[in-house]
Amino acid sequence: MKAALILIAMLAVTGLILYLLDKWDRDDRATTTVADDDHTEASSATAGCADAACALHDSCAGEQLLRGACSDKIEYFDDEELDAFIGRDPDTYTDGELEQFRDVLYTLQKHEILLWHQSITRRGITIPEDLYRELLNMAE
Repeated sequence: MKAALILIAMLAVTGLILYLLDKWDRDDRATTTVADDDHTEASSATAGCADAACALHDSCAGEQLLRGACSDKIEYFDDEELDAFIGRDPDTYTDGELEQFRDVLYTLQKHEILLWHQSITRRGITIPEDLYRELLNMAE
């Protein structure tokens, strides 16, 4: 009986030590993340791309962009004609105009799809929800 109590006490102490080490490690990572987030927010404010990064949070695949999402460079994908839609409500697009978006989307390679979405978002172009779902399905 005494041996069992000693074993239980040792397990409890080991568990407590592991818990404290894990908590310490999480606190350390949280502090680092907060510092990184502060830097990213400062970069975002100057680059004007915070909204582009946030638009990608709906997609797990979009997380790959969060690392480099706040560059001040806008990359074009031979889609300069889409700049005509800057500031337009996506509900007002005609079927022909939607096809312009699809023409670009379906010519992209898989690894370019989310980068393209980020590019058009930074440029102030909004795509309709249906096309956005297509985009996410293609990016998976």
